[in-house]
Amino acid sequence: MKTIVQIENLNAEDLINRLEKIESHLSRVNLNDTPAEKDEFLTRSQVSEILKVSRQTLSVWHKKGVLVGSRIGTRIRYRYTDVEKLINESGK
Repeated sequence: MKTIVQIENLNAEDLINRLEKIESHLSRVNLNDTPAEKDEFLTRSQVSEILKVSRQTLSVWHKKGVLVGSRIGTRIRYRYTDVEKLINESGK
C-alpha cells in the first residue's frame, strides 16, 4: 500500500529543519537497540522474507555455509546479527 503525504504552507527552510529533526530522532532510535533484540533468533520464513530470497535458496546458502543457522530442537533458526552481517557484506 502506498502512502502519499502532502505538505502545504511550509517553506523549504522549515521543511529541511523538520527533516533534520526526524533524521536525528531515527538515528537515536537505532542506537538504542538492545543486544537482546539484536541477538534474537529468526525462523527460515522470516529470514527469507528479510533477504528477499526463497526458502530453497536459504537452504542452499545454509548447506554452503553462506548463512550459518542454529538447530533448536528440530528447527533451524538464524541469529538476527548473522542476517544483518550478511546484508552488510553483500552491500559492499
